Amino acid sequence: MNDLRRDIRTLGFQTIYILNADRIARDVTYQNIIISEFLHYKKQIIINGKDYVNNPENKFTLTVLGAVSELERAKTLERTRRGSQHRLKQGYLLSNGCHIYGYIYTPRTTDSSPSYAINEHEAKIVRYIFETYAKGNIGLKELARQLKTKGLAKEQRNKLGDGHLKYILQNETYTGTKYFNTMTDTNAVGNVIRRTKRGKKIHRDRSEWVGIKIPQIVPKKLFDQVQARMKYNYECFRNAQRTQLLSNLVFCGKCKLRCFAYRRYYKVERKSGIKLYQKAVYRCRTKGINHNPEIDTRVLDSTVVEMVTSILLKPNELRNYISLGNNQKNQSKLDKQIKDVESKIKTVSKQKERIIDLYSFGDLEREEYVKRISIYDEEVGNLQTKRAELLKYLPLFQKPEVIKASTEQYCKTLKSQFTRCGDFNSKRQFLLDYIAKVEYRKNGKSDDKIKLIGAIAIEVSKDETVPIEFKIEQVINRIEALNRVKQLNTDDQTINGKEIPKKEYGKLVIEKL
Repeated sequence: MNDLRRDIRTLGFQTIYILNADRIARDVTYQNIIISEFLHYKKQIIINGKDYVNNPENKFTLTVLGAVSELERAKTLERTRRGSQHRLKQGYLLSNGCHIYGYIYTPRTTDSSPSYAINEHEAKIVRYIFETYAKGNIGLKELARQLKTKGLAKEQRNKLGDGHLKYILQNETYTGTKYFNTMTDTNAVGNVIRRTKRGKKIHRDRSEWVGIKIPQIVPKKLFDQVQARMKYNYECFRNAQRTQLLSNLVFCGKCKLRCFAYRRYYKVERKSGIKLYQKAVYRCRTKGINHNPEIDTRVLDSTVVEMVTSILLKPNELRNYISLGNNQKNQSKLDKQIKDVESKIKTVSKQKERIIDLYSFGDLEREEYVKRISIYDEEVGNLQTKRAELLKYLPLFQKPEVIKASTEQYCKTLKSQFTRCGDFNSKRQFLLDYIAKVEYRKNGKSDDKIKLIGAIAIEVSKDETVPIEFKIEQVINRIEALNRVKQLNTDDQTINGKEIPKKEYGKLVIEKL
């Protein structure tokens, strides 16, 4: 259908034959759009051997048939789903042809239902994977390397990578029960477009799962041991996903993309023994020459906290960094923005009048007319909303005392909340509430420019406020800032929430590994 809609713009053919109305689309809206496109390019349409003439009677007939087709499709899906649920409750496998490593799948025939049988050669490998991993001596990558030396065929060696091994170890089917009805759509109904209609797949509640018995390869006890070890590996020290103080707030000042935070650990052998050190940084994903690769979390976190205490909590300092004030330059800039928006509104209104004239003279189809008018109406509405928002800022130039009072109240509120922030979580929540983003950019070989961006709500009237943006900039020396932070020794030395003595830090961590 997509190829046909593309080819109708050419002169390669003049007539389109359609077997039946429900072959156009199983949706009334799509059906009307497709027919309108055919007529727009002056193509003859023959449906079920009859020439389609564009008149009200044929439109009504086609719309009714399209609605019937849409209902028929929905009922077919509902009955198929209900039939599948009924078969599962009776204990029959669904004939989905899902091949699982270690089993031989036999599809459904006229005389028998689908079934699984154990593939002894593959099942022996599956048992070896579970038993070896449960002992806790090696990880997935080493286990995958060992399997390559077991004399397996090349095709099997390619299948059994560390990613596939993880899938095997998490597959509960090997315990003798294959589960169905485990997933559902987050947004199964209500949208026209198929892509969003299906939505994102999520797991159902386990009480809704339907289990069907199949031959067992791995005992349930061994499977539970493997899951316990995988859970421990996910939560233990080396794989812990730790949120940094400014996670989700840091942006690259050069490419304006969000930076991610990560933590790495590395070992160093010293005279006193093996020591484990950590490296936590914010890093930009963009790669290139002279680009900002990364910044130490200790440098950025300490600098941002210092900017908050020295500038953000003091109204007299903060007013120097707000983007709007009682000066002629900002007022002229605002007047220009309002005039630009009004000029765009006039341009779109003239385009809308031209479309109305074309439709009134019969040079434009009704469907195309409705489509274009709706686009122009939406654009005019957005521009008028933007104009109304800009007009709210005009009174602030005549009332500078309003900005001063709002800034003092804002800083007073922030100061009272900041003094109550005694732990990591409360400090992070404070920054998330009052800072929109933190931009970081290299300003030289050793200098960095850090920008704090947020907004103050200025009360224009009793029931209305407008946000005014502030940008606090500071240039720091990266080396000096890092040395200052090292002296404070602010690093957390903990494993699973337990504090570790500084002398024993490296030793205990290695034992955990």
